[in-house]
Amino acid sequence: MKKLFCFAFVSLACFMTACSTVTSDLTEEQGDIIAEYAADILLKYDKNYSDKYVESQPTTEEATFAEEIEYTTPEESTSGKKDNADGKETTKPVEETTTEPVLSSIEQILGIDGIKVTYKDFLLTDTYPNDSKDNFFVMKAVKGTKLLILRFDVKNVSGNDIALNIMKSNAKYRTVINDSDKLVAQITLLLNAFNTYEGTIKANKSEEMVLVFQTNVKSKSDIKNMSLDIYCGEKQGTITLK
Repeated sequence: MKKLFCFAFVSLACFMTACSTVTSDLTEEQGDIIAEYAADILLKYDKNYSDKYVESQPTTEEATFAEEIEYTTPEESTSGKKDNADGKETTKPVEETTTEPVLSSIEQILGIDGIKVTYKDFLLTDTYPNDSKDNFFVMKAVKGTKLLILRFDVKNVSGNDIALNIMKSNAKYRTVINDSDKLVAQITLLLNAFNTYEGTIKANKSEEMVLVFQTNVKSKSDIKNMSLDIYCGEKQGTITLK
């Protein structure tokens, strides 16, 4: 019964926006492990992601994100002066203003210590990963679209192994292309998906992780500028990618 339940969740994953394919050359034991992992991810996101990022087309809907906030810096304060009845000048108290800091690094926004996340580059492709037939899960773009893959170097800069659970942060990721196309990160079953990663990074070691989006952009040359918005509870920030 447990195997049947897990299989149902894996089957459901195959109908996500960017279709997932599971390779069949697996032992029964490997299949059980993958099914357990898939069910765990989908159940966690079913609980935490009430908005379900599984749209069938790239979306520009803003409902799943906090309102756009224009980050500004406090203007220089000046002391206003006015005359009293006796003709003497008095100084008007200057009101103190505070603004939320603009967070410019992914590890700051997510609040993770001992980890350095560095953006590497991006890919536009029909499938991912596409460099090995041994991959358990393969993402395929819906016909007429491309997969946008953002690649990151996630390094443990501490002297100890770090158990990293990014899924628990319940963060949301959106990339903005050419100041207009706004795409929400896909939920995937990839073991190196940054938004669902849960594992241990050895001391002073790095892991390559990715965020997957679906886009109508067909060529890298069509992307003039690109940024990544990250929302994590009360924290948010924008990372310039291009």
